[in-house]
Amino acid sequence: MAMAANAVDVDERVFNLLKRQGPLCASQIAVEVGLSLKRLEPTLDRLRSAGVIELRPDRDRSLSPDEAETPWGLARPALLRKTR
Repeated sequence: MAMAANAVDVDERVFNLLKRQGPLCASQIAVEVGLSLKRLEPTLDRLRSAGVIELRPDRDRSLSPDEAETPWGLARPALLRKTR
């Protein structure tokens, strides 16, 4: 059960970070929440599946095709979600 609570905590931290700072790439998010990229991936997958965050296609993909450098941002319905 502790693992589920930790996952929820990380999900909330990522959500609140993106709400405060706007779109950030996965490597920036990982640094801010104190996780490796590998440990952050399940959180990003969970939040994307839930429709909370999305990859921001507005970035020029010709600069870097690396998804780790593509900014993540809040999906529009998530903007209504309250922070703790």
